[in-house]
Amino acid sequence: MGYEDVDIGFAIPEIVNLVVARTNWLIDSLGKRKSVWYFPTEFAQYALSGHHNAEYVRTIYQDKFMPTNSIVSKIFIPMNDEGVHWYLLVVDFIERKLIWLDSLPSEARYHSRRHAILRLVIFLEQILLHSSFHELNLIGSDNLITNFSIVQPRCLPQQRPGS
Repeated sequence: MGYEDVDIGFAIPEIVNLVVARTNWLIDSLGKRKSVWYFPTEFAQYALSGHHNAEYVRTIYQDKFMPTNSIVSKIFIPMNDEGVHWYLLVVDFIERKLIWLDSLPSEARYHSRRHAILRLVIFLEQILLHSSFHELNLIGSDNLITNFSIVQPRCLPQQRPGS
């Protein structure tokens, strides 16, 4: 059996989460403040499911992925479209942009993916408005992430459809 015979669709979230865990562990082991937050795949799923409020999700993820003693410049959030395609949202606090990285853009799925990004950003903003994040000064009346523009870089490598 060759690698082409293996369905890796179910392994992708585990691989992404392993990379997230390793990256966060490396930053922690160096004793550095986290200026970049890397979220696991479940974060977007919780945010978009409609079953959990922002406060509940904050209590799950804050200690491990959103330390309040950090100066955050970016947040990386993997997102999934209908269980078959992964893309990445990067919240860039310095450039005040929401960067949508997608190696397989789809006109048919464009509005659905954009809507998911907007819903996720609203949910994340609710979390960041919690008093425990006030010292970070991430969110203010002039710095709401819901006001950041969505940017899709045009020079990304593209997957072949069906790959």
